[in-house]
Amino acid sequence: MKVGFIHDHKFYEYNGKVYSKGGLPSKVLNRYSKIFGEVLVMGRVNKTNCTDGFVSSMGENITFKLNYKYKTPIQLLLKYNEIKLPIKEFLEEVDACIIRMPSILGLVAIRECIKVGKPWAVEVVGCCWDSLWNYDKVKGKILAPIMYALNRYYIGKSKFAIYVSEYFLQSRYPSKGIVASASDVCIDIMSDLVLEEREKKIENLSKNSEIILGIVGSLDVDYKGHRHAMVVISELVKKGYNVKLKCLGAGNPDRWINMSERLGISDRVEFCGFIPSGLPVINWLDNIDIFIIPSLTEGFPRILVEAMSRGCPCYGSSVGGIKELLRSNSTFKPKNKKQFIKIIESAILDKDSLKSNSKYNFIKSKQYTKSLLDEKR
Repeated sequence: MKVGFIHDHKFYEYNGKVYSKGGLPSKVLNRYSKIFGEVLVMGRVNKTNCTDGFVSSMGENITFKLNYKYKTPIQLLLKYNEIKLPIKEFLEEVDACIIRMPSILGLVAIRECIKVGKPWAVEVVGCCWDSLWNYDKVKGKILAPIMYALNRYYIGKSKFAIYVSEYFLQSRYPSKGIVASASDVCIDIMSDLVLEEREKKIENLSKNSEIILGIVGSLDVDYKGHRHAMVVISELVKKGYNVKLKCLGAGNPDRWINMSERLGISDRVEFCGFIPSGLPVINWLDNIDIFIIPSLTEGFPRILVEAMSRGCPCYGSSVGGIKELLRSNSTFKPKNKKQFIKIIESAILDKDSLKSNSKYNFIKSKQYTKSLLDEKR
């Protein structure tokens, strides 16, 4: 059987090979080839002259038919037929289609699947309303209700739907078909030694220790919460705490560097750039003291599960899948600076609280091991 996989994911081409910045590496696409045999993948594409920090998406029985016509949502209106034609040709080559939503290519693919009677299923991995509305641009707020309505309508028509969240996305985008919940996170089974090492790290903290907070996400968007994290760091520094913020993620750091200088914390903020998924990210997580995820929107954050699997004490905003993963006393309302500061300050002052948070996270993360999720899928 040959199955199609469609999403707006941005792939990168170099010397005839296809790469990803981490979202769709070969190990993710191999999940489908192991079940269905052949997999034909469609997504967006950029040419690149360098693959440093990228991961290969190539794999056995995985081929690509990338859509060169679609770059941004506005092109759906301007070049609809040009975007649609490669999708129609794509669907002619496959027996069924897995469509990852939300995505523009996915919306067009569902319409075409319905027209020709092609079997299709959806994977729901995020909320387009939240991501567009919090994009901090006027066009995002214009597109948000339109894309929300379209995604809700077409996901509702699906006969098969799998959600990465337990409750949140199901409530926003309900399907009338057969549904299941299985995160797209895929972690290895962790030894209990990981938790023991984390507890030692916490125990070794002292009043004079530098407390390193880590945040992960693109620097080019506002909804990952970098602004709020920096404000909180500046307030904690004013209170006399020895804290530092490490920011991991691709994008241009210039505006955040400027902000850190305005707040007087340029020496307390470090931009780590982009690193490949896997061991480099694990090593980065092992070298922070507290993981924060003050996002304005999230579907089901993979990086949070990865941080939990390393025993990191984790604190985040009460949006999307974050509130499904963390205990209520580890979350704060998005943009609520006072709550954010109070939670982090309380954590810094209480080793037992950090250990309890760490242990809960580590145990919770075991629900997202590869073997369990493969069985669900």
